[in-house]
Amino acid sequence: MKRLRFAGLILAFLALMAPVAGAEVFDKLKGDFAPVSGVVIMPVDGEFLIDADAAKGVVPGDLFAVVRSGERIVHPVSGEVIGTLDDAKAVLRVTRVRSGYSYAAPVGDASAISRGDAIRRYEHLSAVFWDYAEQGEGFFQQLRESLPVLDWHTYEAAQAQRPATVEAPLKYEAHLAFVARPGSLDVVGPGGQVVHSYPLSTAVQAAIPAAAPLPTPAPVLRAPTPIAPGIVAAPVPVAGGIQRVQEQQWEGVWVTAEIDGRPVGMEVADLSGDGRNEVAVLFYDRLEVGRLEGRDYHTLATLNFGGMERSLAIASADLDGNGRAELYITAVRDGRLASRVVVLEGNQLRISQSGIPWYLRSVDWLDEGRILLAQRMGTLESDFTGPIFRVGQTAGELSEGPAVDAPRQVSLFGFVPFVGRDGRTQFARLNYSDRLQVLDADGKVLWESSSRFGGSEVFFERMDPAASTVQDLREVMIHPNLGIGPAGEILVPASDGLRVSTRTRKLGPSRLVAMHSVGGLLREVWHTQPQDGYLVDFRLGDVTGDGRAEILQTVTFSRPILTGTGRAAVIVYDLQ
Repeated sequence: MKRLRFAGLILAFLALMAPVAGAEVFDKLKGDFAPVSGVVIMPVDGEFLIDADAAKGVVPGDLFAVVRSGERIVHPVSGEVIGTLDDAKAVLRVTRVRSGYSYAAPVGDASAISRGDAIRRYEHLSAVFWDYAEQGEGFFQQLRESLPVLDWHTYEAAQAQRPATVEAPLKYEAHLAFVARPGSLDVVGPGGQVVHSYPLSTAVQAAIPAAAPLPTPAPVLRAPTPIAPGIVAAPVPVAGGIQRVQEQQWEGVWVTAEIDGRPVGMEVADLSGDGRNEVAVLFYDRLEVGRLEGRDYHTLATLNFGGMERSLAIASADLDGNGRAELYITAVRDGRLASRVVVLEGNQLRISQSGIPWYLRSVDWLDEGRILLAQRMGTLESDFTGPIFRVGQTAGELSEGPAVDAPRQVSLFGFVPFVGRDGRTQFARLNYSDRLQVLDADGKVLWESSSRFGGSEVFFERMDPAASTVQDLREVMIHPNLGIGPAGEILVPASDGLRVSTRTRKLGPSRLVAMHSVGGLLREVWHTQPQDGYLVDFRLGDVTGDGRAEILQTVTFSRPILTGTGRAAVIVYDLQ
């Protein structure tokens, strides 16, 4: 009897406290969805600049309606204009926030968006509420009253249309989905990203059973902790997707080599055949190979290329089976592919084959590990053509092997295959606007990120097919590599910064992001400490000789100005 009375007192106390906890959630919602107005400043590389920033409470993921003014509303007695019948002609999603302005990507058609258009945060946008936590219609009414600016679907209609389980892919005909899960209320935007997340207390039952157990405490959010020095772990969403910011440590991260020039790629492989990995750094006009002794980097060999050739990417493989990996360098000359094979012999680098008309790249291919693949260049209208195929060796020369099974949208650079939760092969891919996508084997887009990943400053020039003279050239960008992490994570570089055109880019800061597939979406697991520069390339490999793999990144920190060469560095992150 005492236990029952004690349990009843606890439940009564929780019942009194529940409205307070709910009020806190709704107060936070009102703040996060408070009205913000502004204008479209200008289009920039597929996105738009808007004059709203963090000072106005703007965060990445916020949606702005691009407003179309309608008929004036005139008071019938006073004749006063009391408003206009406005609606949304387009929607913008904030991707990056800067001081004084933000970048915003169009959601759907952008043809109606013009410079100077008025924008309003979350006005004229539709919303649904999916109740997986049995919050009930009363909770929905409070939600709707807290956010009256949204056009809400009815409670009954929303529950009828929701997926059967909370883990199912989010598909809905609304701009926002408010998803009540056990322990959290998540606000999900277009593309499936969580815009905001709020902890919810466990619902208090009205009736007390004969032997009521003590109520289970609500889940507690834990702050993220580095899984290794220099690696920032994304928090486990115990009660939602809220991430706590904390002071990060720099122990276990070091600059092993400072480099003059602008690298375009890097590779880690055993080039000498002694069981130790070397580090190769590729520039447009040269190749450098070195090795770490402890944390000190020592250059072993340098090879300068002809001034008419432009190197673009580097890969490695031991195709001849002699225990020493060869370097496969994608290069162009006069707008045509002229790739080459380079080997390390003692302390000398030698070109063993040149003039190869293929793009070349090593790819983490499912259970096979890294394999060497290639693809051809097409006509002036098609920079990548034909299937991606395996590369072999016949009589000392490269030979074309069988094609790999990949969607037709996938070209050689900027993708990696992985196994989805259903056991089928899927492909993570960077599209033309640096959005990260997940494709199935038939090329159907299963998911697309709202923010940009990737980012490349590596390009070459080809003649523009629409040009009237041969002097009219266009730039072809080479996407950065994607890879697979030590625990099967999808590794994706992410560089912020200016993307005016392929030629005019100044990227940075940057980081390497590890993601995994959850319910058809990609979620971040961890990322490296951001560097205040452009992440050119990365590799995993044991370069210290301790039997454990490290993450190596090549980062550009400064670009050449007039006669300068620029400055870069190789940065090492411990994984253990």
